[in-house]
Amino acid sequence: AHQILTLKPVYGLRVYERFVRENAWVKAHFPNLEPYSEETPFRVREGRVKRGIERLLARGWDGVEEAIRGLYGRYLRRRLRPSGEREGVILTPHRLQLNVVDHKGEVARRFEEALKTSPPSPLLKEMGEG
Repeated sequence: AHQILTLKPVYGLRVYERFVRENAWVKAHFPNLEPYSEETPFRVREGRVKRGIERLLARGWDGVEEAIRGLYGRYLRRRLRPSGEREGVILTPHRLQLNVVDHKGEVARRFEEALKTSPPSPLLKEMGEG
């Protein structure tokens, strides 16, 4: 909902207005939402140049992105090899997670330890499970 709230149309005001209408549920979370009623001062004119740039970016970006992901993946594997910790690093075509210092295991261990050493919950006793 917050991402929709912060959208600012640069081009295609009608598309933006339709998008806001079709996501009316956001108003329930943010009742003060006042969608933009005009495009920003930056204007993009329709024409061959715009369509050409869009085609170029659509074709070329996938390859560039794949190359960057491959290079960065190699860098991360080398960097993380000595410690062997890779649980917090995920680099796939659809996900990028770079928690190089991942505390998940330590937090889970401490939680389990706290469960073992804490007294049983009175609520569980009432439910007959304690």
